[in-house]
Amino acid sequence: MTKQQNDYSPWVGKNRLNRRAIPNIKVKDHHGQAYRFYEDLARGKTILLSFTSIAHNLEFPVTATVAKVCRILDEINDTRTSVYTVTVDPMRDNPALLKTFAGLYRPSERWRFLTGLAADIELLRSAFFVERGTPTTGAGQQLIRRADVLCLPPDRAVADCSMGLLRYGNEAIDLWAGVPATLSAEDIAMRLTWICENDCRPTRRRRRDRRTPTIS
Repeated sequence: MTKQQNDYSPWVGKNRLNRRAIPNIKVKDHHGQAYRFYEDLARGKTILLSFTSIAHNLEFPVTATVAKVCRILDEINDTRTSVYTVTVDPMRDNPALLKTFAGLYRPSERWRFLTGLAADIELLRSAFFVERGTPTTGAGQQLIRRADVLCLPPDRAVADCSMGLLRYGNEAIDLWAGVPATLSAEDIAMRLTWICENDCRPTRRRRRDRRTPTIS
């Protein structure tokens, strides 16, 4: 097994996300703490995942919705759900800037703002989201590249689905779904607690949250 396979695909065939393994990339949070995304942040957990950047968040404030969800989870004493906001502009959004950005929302311990190498962040984004607006030749539609997103004006960048949707699920049971970032925080929190209360147990069968279609 090559080093790249060891870093990115050690669980192919066992733990899958829409026919893609969850990348085990290296990331850092807004405190500068280093993690492996799969091993440390996703494995066996219920997570809520969003992608944005400090610049694009001003135009499309998905982070404000996530902040409301976190407050609801804190109020109901949810201890199972972890929340991650990943920058799509890691060349600019370093841990120090993310810490300042995170401070605007007073994140609880469950919420981490993540950055990493540009290629790794692109791999993570492509594992969780597929762009649906751009026709391609060959095998079908592909994710808009990070570089393409950053070249777009902020009001157009949200055409990339990873900037307008929240992905949530539980790796242990391979249950994943997505919701628009414009959905109410109360509804998003309800979906997360539903997973924890009813489905946090290992199973060999892949299931979906029937209340919303899985985005694939």
